[in-house]
Amino acid sequence: MPQGDQSGDKGLVKAFQGANQLISNYKFFILLLNTFEEERALSCHELQARRDYLDHLCQAIKERAAYWKQRSKYRVVKEGDANTAFHHAQATVRLWQNNIRYVEVQGSMIASHEGKIQALSDFFSSIIADPTTPAWGFDMHAQSVPGSSTAVT
Repeated sequence: MPQGDQSGDKGLVKAFQGANQLISNYKFFILLLNTFEEERALSCHELQARRDYLDHLCQAIKERAAYWKQRSKYRVVKEGDANTAFHHAQATVRLWQNNIRYVEVQGSMIASHEGKIQALSDFFSSIIADPTTPAWGFDMHAQSVPGSSTAVT
């Protein structure tokens, strides 16, 4: 590996270690202030400090997420197509796992493609489409318009 790549890696690692230390420090101070608050009421300055530490903690966590996102992109670019076979194998396994191997209908197992289609179509048709005609329980002509004594025609 060229010397320039190694120095870039070291810089990223140092930045990441510094961010982890900051996150630990922020969490410690927030916990300390929470402990104080259990014993007594915090002053305005302590409340503001806790809000500031929470804001800094959120920012540091976002920066750490950005670091890992950048690092993963760097690794993909650096390694290139070295993992292509691995990713193809993962996609194949995922494809196998996404298949419906059989459907059980009233105790019998159906494994053929056409049988699964028919069983699933019948099931969803029975719960979605009701073949009966809806029966309305009111007469539109017998209904009156509010505020008048005449029926709607």
